[in-house]
Amino acid sequence: MKVLLTGGAGCLGSNITEFLAPISERVVIIDNFATGKLASIPDAGVVEVVEGSVTDSPLVEDIFSSLKPDLVIHGAASYKDPNDWYTDANTNVVGSILIARACERVGCFSTGQPANSSLLRNTQGHSDTCRSPDGANYELWHHQDGW
Repeated sequence: MKVLLTGGAGCLGSNITEFLAPISERVVIIDNFATGKLASIPDAGVVEVVEGSVTDSPLVEDIFSSLKPDLVIHGAASYKDPNDWYTDANTNVVGSILIARACERVGCFSTGQPANSSLLRNTQGHSDTCRSPDGANYELWHHQDGW
């Protein structure tokens, strides 16, 4: 399976990469490192990191054309500066549209955007946590049905 993961250097993305790497032929991560860190990405032979933005249409098209992913997990999100509505809207809306259109073009499955910050709750020492690039611990949110 060939996987494209946007926002792969963040808390959720790095944990998703750790899960996918052993069961995937190739995992390509797009991240602009606005909130994520390269060091948080697991060192696995099948993982390739592309520094860039989901708003960069030529970059997105190039990656989709060369990778032809079977699965896309769109986790890129902008939320760092609550006063920067333009960047948030550009990344979260326009970037999502570019990813969705590219998925449609190559015929891959996409999970959509998991809205990272809504899936996490800051915690102190919970047993099911991940450490984000900013050093905080976050409890992974679980749906009552187990997903």
